[in-house]
Amino acid sequence: MRPIPSGTEMARPFLPARDFDLSKRFYEALGFEKLLDGDVAIFRMGSSGFILQRYYQKDWAETS
Repeated sequence: MRPIPSGTEMARPFLPARDFDLSKRFYEALGFEKLLDGDVAIFRMGSSGFILQRYYQKDWAETS
């Protein structure tokens, strides 16, 4: 049986990037710390974070 989560785990959403390099520079300029830079880039600020992905598909990126 797995232990109950402590609440310190971080859920990181995936964000699509139409221009991956420009998007990385944008989030760094906002003050996010880049933890990983490869096929995806993982960013963190405080206890929040997200995964920026090089992949972009308009239908998936836009919400109604």
